[in-house]
Parts: sequence; C-alpha cells; structure tokens
Amino acid sequence: MCRNFLRDLEKNDRLLLSLRDELYDGSFDDMKKDLEERLDGKPYIIKLVKRLEEDLESIRKIDAFEKKHNVNLAGYLMEMEKKHEKHSRSDSVR
Repeated sequence: MCRNFLRDLEKNDRLLLSLRDELYDGSFDDMKKDLEERLDGKPYIIKLVKRLEEDLESIRKIDAFEKKHNVNLAGYLMEMEKKHEKHSRSDSVR
C-alpha cells in the first residue's frame, strides 16, 4: 500500500517528503506553515507562488495518506531509492 502510493508520487512530491525530514524534523505542519508564510509575503514572483501552491497541495496529499495509514513514508522512500540504485548499478555492470 505505501509502496504503491510512493510509486504514484511525482519526483517533486518525493523530494518534499525527504525535505520534510531533513529540514523540518519530520513535521509537515512546520513545513506547511513555512510555505504558507512565504506565500503571504509580498512582493512575490508569480512562478514561485504557483510552485509553492503546488508544493502545499502535494504536502497535504502525502500528509493525509500518512495520517490515515499511521505511517512515515520517508522510510519506504529510502528503501525504494536503495533498491532502484542497486538495480541501476547491476544493469550497468552487465
């Protein structure tokens, strides 16, 4: 279930998951608050606002999944990335 959810996430969404753990001590609440405060600041660049809004939407989706299933997807993400890296290395050796 968790692996399927992660596989369906965009690359940027998986990055947000990693950043949450690295920069916000695993707290989506702190991450959302930071991004929302940035959105409230003026002046702003339209492209940046669009990106922040997309990131907040992704964070809400991932956060809801984690809360519903009582999981931390970061561990699953690292496991998937290690398997992918191992698979990529074995392909290049052949």
